[in-house]
Amino acid sequence: MVEAGKLTLFNANTVRKDVGVLLQNYSLPRKAQSNEDFSSLLIDLDLIRQNAENKGYFFNIDGKRKVTKEIFLYGLLKLKELESDNTISFEIIQERIGLIFCMQDYETIEMLKRLESKYNQYFAYSDVAGIKQVQFIKDLDAKQVLDDYYGTDI
Repeated sequence: MVEAGKLTLFNANTVRKDVGVLLQNYSLPRKAQSNEDFSSLLIDLDLIRQNAENKGYFFNIDGKRKVTKEIFLYGLLKLKELESDNTISFEIIQERIGLIFCMQDYETIEMLKRLESKYNQYFAYSDVAGIKQVQFIKDLDAKQVLDDYYGTDI
């Protein structure tokens, strides 16, 4: 039984619009009318696809393989800023970054290990006694990571 007044908190039109915005940002348009329909940067992640009959959507678990180390590192550095701590648990990293890219735990761990091998002067990934975490050793500017990746210095 629905609690009194709780049913009215749900608005079908709002949910329909929100889902529409999500699909517009993450998946290729069903009927593109202009080049602007392809303008969302998140479409390139290829995380949500339409099924063959164009009647539904599914998560493309292979889409995450397009996520580069530097983009993941940018997210990690922004997370460090939010957490205001030099140590971040794996659970937080997976919840706030890994899941955004539809990464499974082992894929996020592999990404952290690859990043550590390239940026070991800035942070270390550890898994001691089942406690997985990243510890930042030295500051690394998130914007500089993107500038280096894209080859620009604005």
